[in-house]
Amino acid sequence: MGEIADEANKLMGKVEDKTSEVIDDKDTPAGGDTKAEPKGYEKDPKYKVAAQTKEFLDDVLEDYGLESPEDLRVFIDNLSQMRGKIADKNLDELIEKSNTLDRYQAYWADQEETKRREEEEPDETIKRLEKQLREERTRQDHEEQAQQERKQAEKAVKEYNSEIRSFLSKQDHIPKEYIPFVSKYMGVDNPSNEVDLDNKIAIRKMSKQLLKDFEAFEQTVIKRYRDGKIEIPKVTSTDQAEPGRDTKPEFKTIKESKIGARKFIENFIRSKS
Repeated sequence: MGEIADEANKLMGKVEDKTSEVIDDKDTPAGGDTKAEPKGYEKDPKYKVAAQTKEFLDDVLEDYGLESPEDLRVFIDNLSQMRGKIADKNLDELIEKSNTLDRYQAYWADQEETKRREEEEPDETIKRLEKQLREERTRQDHEEQAQQERKQAEKAVKEYNSEIRSFLSKQDHIPKEYIPFVSKYMGVDNPSNEVDLDNKIAIRKMSKQLLKDFEAFEQTVIKRYRDGKIEIPKVTSTDQAEPGRDTKPEFKTIKESKIGARKFIENFIRSKS
């Protein structure tokens, strides 16, 4: 097992070395191909530094199982905090000392119990042990109750999910392509229900996933519009339409169609809430 105390320094050292290497090599075309002649903005050394640094950063994130530069910042902060707690001490030695201390504490507890029994009257020992037994039983009862409550909560969630799926399957006016998003919108298998509120990295991952789900749903709506399966809802305008003029919106660009699709999604969700 390596020393976690030095992990942050090693990681930051890699970043500094790579950045220095990229800057020193600013006259070499991207990719190391000396025959390639960059064009336009690619000739700017700053562009090359940024591109190669990003590539290196992506490799670091992948190696450590991280999702974003912010995750890397949190990762390094945690390592720095640990380094501050253990200083330059060897981590393996600290673990061994901790295990030794646990054994000593168990021995001291046993010796303390023996000493107390020698000093107590028999009836005092019995009363004390009975009290400890009651406290232990109470603790176990609380644990069992908490476990039972968790099981009941899990059962309730499963029944809720099943009920929502059954309900949506009977809604013929809702396209099948919408069901996954609508069900998640109603809480079925929604990661926000289980995310650890104290885990910033988990929250960011959840947010990214939900955003991807929404964007996928948005593309589904746009595709249905392009296929002629739906009509874009009428958009309220402050300007009065001319008599006899067709007020049906016409979208000439993808950007305009996306705006129309978003309004459709908002109206659809609002009508179901």
